[in-house]
Amino acid sequence: MTTPLPNTFPERLRALRERSGRSRSELAQLAHMGEDALAHIERGTTRAAPEQVVALALALAISADALLGLAEVQDSEERADLRRILRYTKRLEPRHLNLVAQVAEALAASAGGKS
Repeated sequence: MTTPLPNTFPERLRALRERSGRSRSELAQLAHMGEDALAHIERGTTRAAPEQVVALALALAISADALLGLAEVQDSEERADLRRILRYTKRLEPRHLNLVAQVAEALAASAGGKS
């Protein structure tokens, strides 16, 4: 059984990063942010901007809702689709990642929020 995740965003982010087996440096690179910025977010000294939350969720192959503690973290089979999306988005600029997030939100809304 998996250990329950913390409730606060910084602690949850760190736990999910560690659960993924990624170093802070690896996750920062995947999320297109500096390692220092990620360290500040994990310590809670800086709040993550919305586009950083999206980038971190994509890098961890989970939903932003799961990263924020608003939904369950999906099992590895369900995350395969997220990993595929991540491959396509790795080279996108932050403004394009924001568009991807908006499209995903619109699709989820049109599906009645069902996953």
